[in-house]
Amino acid sequence: MLPDREAETLKVWLDGHPGVEIISRDRSGSYADGAGRGAPNAVQIADRFHLLQNLTKLMERFVNRFQNLLVSAALTVNKEQTPSAISIDKKSLTSVLSSLSEKTSQAKRERRFERYQKVIRLHREGLIHRQIAAQTGLSRSTVLTYLKTDAFPERQRHSTNGSILESFVPYLHQRWSEGCHNAQQLWREIKEQGYPGANRMVIRYIARLRVSGGEIPQTPGIDSADNKMAVFKTPSTKRAAWWLLQSPEDLKPEQRAFLERFIDLCPEALKIQEMGRRFRAMIRERLEPNFDEWMEAGQASGIKELENFIKGIKQDRAAVKASLTYEWSQGQVEGQVNRLKMIKRQMYGRAKFDLLRARVLHRV
Repeated sequence: MLPDREAETLKVWLDGHPGVEIISRDRSGSYADGAGRGAPNAVQIADRFHLLQNLTKLMERFVNRFQNLLVSAALTVNKEQTPSAISIDKKSLTSVLSSLSEKTSQAKRERRFERYQKVIRLHREGLIHRQIAAQTGLSRSTVLTYLKTDAFPERQRHSTNGSILESFVPYLHQRWSEGCHNAQQLWREIKEQGYPGANRMVIRYIARLRVSGGEIPQTPGIDSADNKMAVFKTPSTKRAAWWLLQSPEDLKPEQRAFLERFIDLCPEALKIQEMGRRFRAMIRERLEPNFDEWMEAGQASGIKELENFIKGIKQDRAAVKASLTYEWSQGQVEGQVNRLKMIKRQMYGRAKFDLLRARVLHRV
């Protein structure tokens, strides 16, 4: 076990252990640098599990750019598959349930991106993560996260998927259109129907409806029990990205229908879906001859997230190609990393490195 992830630490260890021929590693630039200086003749192999993780993050960044289309696609699925369900417009779902306006969210993203660029610039100037944290005021964990990623890590936007209020929204809209604008009364009514939350979320929801002028669809005569059962929830960015990579036969009918509507609204999604599935098959089946063709197709795709992904692969090209040629991977190491994290949690972060090392290596 090494005390940190610094390139110099790995180099010193390799200097003391000559004769290393194969190094399987993740995509960290520090590991690539340390391995190159400490064992220049060793073959570096990018771990296939981490490459697939990188692919998943790529898909999430792409889908995150079209968050509004996720909502539209889900609404279309509801209209097509559940004709009796209430039609809730995009403004009701994204603006009313969301706690931040799009303008505020974008401003916060720009500030995070500026900090990310500063971290990368200081790292290229030779500063280690502790020095970067001191200069930028960021935590060391945030700095390490920025340095380990191939591109700016987008924050996943909150979707309505996790809202316990969502399945009761049709009933609230119906009661609003009937003239009941009292949040406490509405909370009592949906609580009788099984709503598990406190009144705060309902009060906040009704307040935003009031500010928006109550511009919602008129829905007389809709049975609220049917509405609760029929809603296809808007998937999170992570889930939608995962569905794009799956084979159609592995998806449920409503998930396939959702992807079809999303692709109709976003033609780029079909292209990145095809490229993502090809990359996944190439990594899993170690199809090295397909590598250069895939890279060229990705560069010509016009999709900025995919182009950035390929730039990162180019910087680590030899190690990525080696992962398609050699059988070596680091499944055993990842199992030990998982065990290490479990032991760290058991100690609540209070123990020093020497005790942690002794516990990890005990009976290995």
